[in-house]
Amino acid sequence: MVTSELSLTCCKLTASLHSCHDKFVANLLQTKIAIWVADPSDCEMRSVIRFLNARNVKPAEIHRQLVEIYGENVMTDGMVRWKWVRQFNDGRTNVHDEARSGRPSVVNDGLVAKVNEKIRENSRFTIGSQKQFSCLY
Repeated sequence: MVTSELSLTCCKLTASLHSCHDKFVANLLQTKIAIWVADPSDCEMRSVIRFLNARNVKPAEIHRQLVEIYGENVMTDGMVRWKWVRQFNDGRTNVHDEARSGRPSVVNDGLVAKVNEKIRENSRFTIGSQKQFSCLY
């Protein structure tokens, strides 16, 4: 995981470098920082796929780059190739999930407000003490 201190140090280093070789090394350092991205959202990965696909990068190379940047826990090569590249080639532009049918969420703004109110009433609450939240159901 990249720390803000490491990022700040790298930016300061880049700002202080002058020669072409030093700038090349600084670019490599910044690239290494970008490689440490953890837990990307699905729409972030789809945006990368859409961008690289628009640049005519082959699906296998897109997947290789996703693994390089985000690690092994990215979508499979087949999902990149057969689902997302195909959908973007067919004209899809939205990288966000489509609305689906199914059980609706029970969380709404009213419930969140009630929980926040109960937490403010008793700052020593524990998740195990559900009696305080019985009025919410």
